[in-house]
Amino acid sequence: MDTALLQRMVEGGYIYDMLPETWKMGSMASFSKQKKLFPYQLEAFKLAVNALYLYYEDLEDFSTDEDMETNELRKERLYNKYLNAGMVNRDNIDIKNLKSNDYLIEIFGEYFEPDNDRISFKNLVNRMSFWMATGSGKSLLIVKLIVLLDYLIVNEEIPDNDLLFLAPSNEIIDQFKGLVAEYNGYDLNNKKIELVSLKKFDESKQFGNIGKQQKTDFGNIRVFYYRSDNFRDLGNDGDLDAFINYRNYESDGKWYILLDEAHKGGKESSRQQAYFSIMARNGFLFNFSASFTDSSDVMTTVYDFKLKNFVMAGYGKNVYVSKYDYEPFKDNDSDFSNEEKRKIVLKSLITLCMLKKHAEKVKQIDKTFYHSPLMMTLVDSVNMEDSDLELFFKELEDIANRQYDDELFLQAKEELLQEFSIKKTYDIGEEKLKIKTDVLKSITPDDLLKYIFNSDSKLGGKLEVIVSSDNKELAFRLKSSSMTSSPFALIKIGDVNTWIREKLKGYHFVGTFENKNYFRNLDKSGDINILMGSRAFYEGWDSKRPNVLNYINIGTSINAVKYITQSLGRGVRIEPIPNKRTRLKNILQTDICISGKTREKFKSIEGYVSPLETLFVFGTNKNAIKQVINFDVDERVDTADLKLNKTEDNRLLLKPVFVSNKYKVGQI
Repeated sequence: MDTALLQRMVEGGYIYDMLPETWKMGSMASFSKQKKLFPYQLEAFKLAVNALYLYYEDLEDFSTDEDMETNELRKERLYNKYLNAGMVNRDNIDIKNLKSNDYLIEIFGEYFEPDNDRISFKNLVNRMSFWMATGSGKSLLIVKLIVLLDYLIVNEEIPDNDLLFLAPSNEIIDQFKGLVAEYNGYDLNNKKIELVSLKKFDESKQFGNIGKQQKTDFGNIRVFYYRSDNFRDLGNDGDLDAFINYRNYESDGKWYILLDEAHKGGKESSRQQAYFSIMARNGFLFNFSASFTDSSDVMTTVYDFKLKNFVMAGYGKNVYVSKYDYEPFKDNDSDFSNEEKRKIVLKSLITLCMLKKHAEKVKQIDKTFYHSPLMMTLVDSVNMEDSDLELFFKELEDIANRQYDDELFLQAKEELLQEFSIKKTYDIGEEKLKIKTDVLKSITPDDLLKYIFNSDSKLGGKLEVIVSSDNKELAFRLKSSSMTSSPFALIKIGDVNTWIREKLKGYHFVGTFENKNYFRNLDKSGDINILMGSRAFYEGWDSKRPNVLNYINIGTSINAVKYITQSLGRGVRIEPIPNKRTRLKNILQTDICISGKTREKFKSIEGYVSPLETLFVFGTNKNAIKQVINFDVDERVDTADLKLNKTEDNRLLLKPVFVSNKYKVGQI
């Protein structure tokens, strides 16, 4: 089916600057004293306005005294517009009455009339999706859209509905709160945003202003918020602790709902998506994600700036998928030897060491340039016996203790040299990879100890463990290291107690860090060089440091696609100089404020920049990763499997005979 169909519809039919003045908000690019919208965020903002104009003006002009039937007419017209505008198969977007959809039919059946064998997408069409890469500033755009909705409500261009922000984790909600606080702190933003927990909905509505602008309190813009994964259908009962009954907050479907990565896959998440659609059925749904897979989300995308587009536009690191993968970790009972496992880990570490040496050259010119390269290793299993994380950790420990042959090290390095000399094209990015081969050739086992394990010992050493006070982080350092007291690696998982009890028996524990959060301060300190974990840290954090990304046994399911896409987005962030989040080439071409002295510095480091602007990816299945990063919606038509049903009797086989049709084409 067509991707980003809504975007093509509004791009071809509307020009933002030609809209009526009541639809155009001033100071679009302004956000705070420190931030303003990037050009691509401005483009997304304008397209969102155009889409709202299409819905509330063109399809049927909104009136403050209109009835519910008018909104139903809008939805029907927009639905037909989709069907007429692109190759849209109703079966891909309607909810058909199949056994697998029983629960959705039951949920939607309370609110929408079935259309023969299905719930028509016509009932859910009042939505727009923002398909934007992780790190592209979706949260900032959400804040600006909140201000826009308030502006349009005041101008009586759209209904006066309440606003609701939903996200699946406390980390994302906290990040959103921080952005709102930053927006509110800017003197030029006259109206402030007031965040209220959805649990206080009834109380807030009771004491809020009555009548027009009911959603505002004392001149502020009131926005409710909650965790999207805590919505349930509890029947006629009230809320149950953190779980809330969506029926108690449904509010006749009069919500503007802004979803930030609020789709996790699975049946429960699909239920929650249904609740949100019901709550916004007489309002509008704004869906933000880096990893859409559902046909309806893809079709209703108003702005397509997914990972590939984000990188190609220069806002992230180029992506290089190595032909060498973590296949030896795939099956513990396979024929792969421990030596092969160790060699792929060595390749990741040698690549990281090469990057460290490139960064060292750059920082000799200016300490503020670029970042300290970091390696992330994401695994499928953590606590089970011989888990992916445990196997990788053991290999890392043996390498730290120099438990490998020099010949294996040389072989790993030589294979990398061959790959980088033959494959210079990126899997995302039009530029060519340029490394200093002399830097790579010069790397020794001693360099691994120095640049990665923070050790001046040539013999390596055993690992010491430091535990965080919240039991979510394990930091490691070499016992023999006298160079620094800082650890070189960090494991970030949900609960480290199982690891301490079952995986780290006999290790030396050197204490607990209570006031220092290594994970939260990754960008402030370059000492942590290796970050290991599963899904505990791929959301809600922002770092420019990742340059090497290992995927171990991450599959190709829908959930894995979302996981890989979002974690890749965490790795591609870039900041060559402070507050300039785009690749160096773009900075030099577009920023006329850079001094001649700074340009001279850039010229002296240009030979070392390419690897630092690259995310090197090693995966268990490199083809699966390439499939994700080059995501295209599958346009194949579903077909039925047919086979000949043999019969025992000799029946007459009828042969079809074709005759001329008596009707002319014009009469049909």
